[in-house]
Amino acid sequence: MNCSCGHSHLRTGDEQVAAVNRLDRLDEQAIIEEYSVECWGKAITRDSPLADTAEGRRILGRIEAFENWSAENDVALDPFLTRYDVHSTIRETTQRIVRLPTMALAEYENGSLAYVTPHAGDEIETVTQRLETLENGS
Repeated sequence: MNCSCGHSHLRTGDEQVAAVNRLDRLDEQAIIEEYSVECWGKAITRDSPLADTAEGRRILGRIEAFENWSAENDVALDPFLTRYDVHSTIRETTQRIVRLPTMALAEYENGSLAYVTPHAGDEIETVTQRLETLENGS
């Protein structure tokens, strides 16, 4: 299993450091094969010139993959990954903003997305809870 832990902003720095420490332990114990950490901003919009950069396309591609996974697994990424419109009266435009989660964990099996946290199904599952589950071998 490969894990990618994405961080959007540093408001919960202690929680993010704890997650990376847990990923280190999981890697050392060979529970996961490897992990990488990516830092994202707080939000992204498809209409921005930044969305056309390599980093913007990568983030939007991840969001699309996460949304496809959530639909296939009948869970919700909202309120962790939310969309809203911002209207500019000066430019007379409306942009669709995607607010990114503070921290997300994407798990891959054989190169395919296998699991995403946080999400809400019957219950909410956070990144911290998922890492605990992996540590306990569940």
